[in-house]
Amino acid sequence: MKRASGLQANLDLGASGQIASIHGNSKRGIVSLVAEGQFRYPQYYDIAAAIRAVNVWPENYLNDCYASINGLANRGSRSLSNVSQLTSFFVDFDYYNIPEYRDLDVGDFVSMVLNKNPWLPEPTLTTYSGQGCWMFWGFKSPVEITSGQGRFRNLPLWSENERLLVELLSAYGADSASSDASRSTRLAGTINSKNYATTSAWSGSSQYSFDEMVNIIQKQNPQPVKAPVSKGSPAYKPTNTVGRIFNRWTMALHRMDDMKALGKMRGRYTDGRRRAYFLYACAAAFYCSSEQSLIDECDAFANEHFRDPERYTGGKVDIQDVIRRFTAYRQRMTTKQIPLLQVEGSTGSGRYYHKDNPYCITSKRYIRDLDITSDEMRGIGVVGPLKILIDKAVKSERRNKKRENVRRTTGVMLRPEYLRRAQTRRIEALRLRDEGFSQRLIAERLGVALVTVKLYLSKGIK
Repeated sequence: MKRASGLQANLDLGASGQIASIHGNSKRGIVSLVAEGQFRYPQYYDIAAAIRAVNVWPENYLNDCYASINGLANRGSRSLSNVSQLTSFFVDFDYYNIPEYRDLDVGDFVSMVLNKNPWLPEPTLTTYSGQGCWMFWGFKSPVEITSGQGRFRNLPLWSENERLLVELLSAYGADSASSDASRSTRLAGTINSKNYATTSAWSGSSQYSFDEMVNIIQKQNPQPVKAPVSKGSPAYKPTNTVGRIFNRWTMALHRMDDMKALGKMRGRYTDGRRRAYFLYACAAAFYCSSEQSLIDECDAFANEHFRDPERYTGGKVDIQDVIRRFTAYRQRMTTKQIPLLQVEGSTGSGRYYHKDNPYCITSKRYIRDLDITSDEMRGIGVVGPLKILIDKAVKSERRNKKRENVRRTTGVMLRPEYLRRAQTRRIEALRLRDEGFSQRLIAERLGVALVTVKLYLSKGIK
């Protein structure tokens, strides 16, 4: 049965309605607006102010106008690192490049995509960009990615599934370059200068939880990822596959954060800045789907953490090889219909590999090239320890400390305490023997086994 797109039944939202539809559930996100006919650089507003601003834009603002899709933390930049809230999954369909679909209007195209993909939910928002269209599956509440578990779970999980969603819909012109969290979209009621068409937006009635959309997308995964099994479970078997908890996405994000923390420890990078820019690009490329978004992200890193950043920003550092390899890598994965996560493997010692995997740089190389010291790995001052750019010695220290903490919290006695208690009991056992107590009575008095008393008395005091 044909599913109707519902576009004919809804009025065009206009720019303000589009912003409200995307960001309306957020109470503190920042929106960036660009009107290239008037100002080429982002203007930053809170959500209510952004809606008021577009309502009063004069007509000479209305050429090539854009708004950020996800919420920003501040007015500093439109880079990945400044994204604080995820509002939706989305796909940019350049279906005008496909002869089979290029003559369809937006409503017919949306209906066709939904009918051919019955697993795909009705979009919360649909926009006509002047040539193609966008579909958005909005979240009931924005997903925070600023810190803690929200960041290291939600951002990698969103990025992985956003890429998979685009791959699944690639036959309909889904643009892989539009799948990163810092992306902007054209505003409704404005002009696309490529063909002077006026853009439009229509809202649907459905919204979704983040986890609900992840489950929908993952069910279409040609090789679904099995949840990791703990070592204590009977079902546990050693494996070389990468689990959901720690994979290339989370490793890249940790590396980016560690490089920022290192910059704070050092009071900004002063040596090896070109090398640091390159290494940061290798990690950030997992999250930036276009050349410009990668440059924007690396420039934002340099501006905050480099001494004299203007010597390295604006394309002065050559990262074309990073871009070329990652672009080719994603194209191969799209052709195979295999999401990026599936082609990663592990040697069992934390080294990830694949013959198609570009820049699979080990943490050892990051440590060497950035000249990271053991003190920096452990953390200096208020910055805190590094998460992943650590050597075996620091990793062992951290593992042993974690084991001690687990033992302490679960009531298991630590070895030094155990030895002190045993020595106290041994002394008490010898005293009681000298007072004429039998070994059986000593065992009852100390609350230990008879064989333990014999052991205490045979060894004496040490």
